[in-house]
Amino acid sequence: MAVRRNNKRKNTRVTRRPNFRKNTRGGVKIRKKQLVRARQSIVETKKRSMGTLSGKLDVGRFITHFSTRSFLDLRQGLLESQMVGQNIFSKYYSMKIKLNFPTTHPIVENFRLQLVWGWMTAPLAYPASSNTGAVTRDEVDLDDIQTVVAQRVEHDFNQKIDQMNFRDKEKTVYRVLGKEWVKPDRRHQIGHNQSATAVYNPSSAKVEWYERGSLEPWTKQLTWKPMKRMKLTGTSKDGSQTFYYPNENWIPFAFMYSPNLESYYTPTPGGVVPDDAKIDFQTNDCHWFTDS
Repeated sequence: MAVRRNNKRKNTRVTRRPNFRKNTRGGVKIRKKQLVRARQSIVETKKRSMGTLSGKLDVGRFITHFSTRSFLDLRQGLLESQMVGQNIFSKYYSMKIKLNFPTTHPIVENFRLQLVWGWMTAPLAYPASSNTGAVTRDEVDLDDIQTVVAQRVEHDFNQKIDQMNFRDKEKTVYRVLGKEWVKPDRRHQIGHNQSATAVYNPSSAKVEWYERGSLEPWTKQLTWKPMKRMKLTGTSKDGSQTFYYPNENWIPFAFMYSPNLESYYTPTPGGVVPDDAKIDFQTNDCHWFTDS
């Protein structure tokens, strides 16, 4: 009797699933990124950018903070820059910085500027109510939040510190992601480099300075990657429109630090630094998030 063989190929259904890595060392973070990529095609990514801010570096302090308002100020609505509900998944946050150097008062001394950016790891933690007169979570505004962030992260920078001292190791409430010294690119500019010439004037018996040229603007783009779900807190101080801020999460910061500020900003005899001797800055930031 012949043996009956089943030569038909079995049709097995193969379902392709994301190849998520197991919960090993570093696997949780990789798995979260893979989940975010898998949802990109079905979830709308929104972005909020509140435009460009302009100003001058503070000549009275060793540090000048840049506003992170697009990360701190979120509104409810149906527009692309608005959110639905009070919970979002923060994906990316980026800031562009531009410095314009003065032309009438050239920088002739050893003047240094350093850009510092990172996270404030201690949450704001504004209370729901207070018996001591402290600010509550629904009474704060954007300036209050930025003041708290500045006070917590500038302790080791906004003072004249002896660089040769050995500091005691202590716990901080911030995490620095990067530091970069400002170095304008002088290689490809058109025209004269910024320089100054000293000439003795016999009539006044003084040395007079003559300036020429200018420095190229300096630009830098910073990027933070929260990749976290955030529960936001609403506030409407002074009856203004309600905005939502991260009261229980990390907050990004960026500032310009000058350890030898007095070497360049020499006040006039009246004690006032002229505006055309200050360094101008421009910032623009953008926050990408999902609300579903």
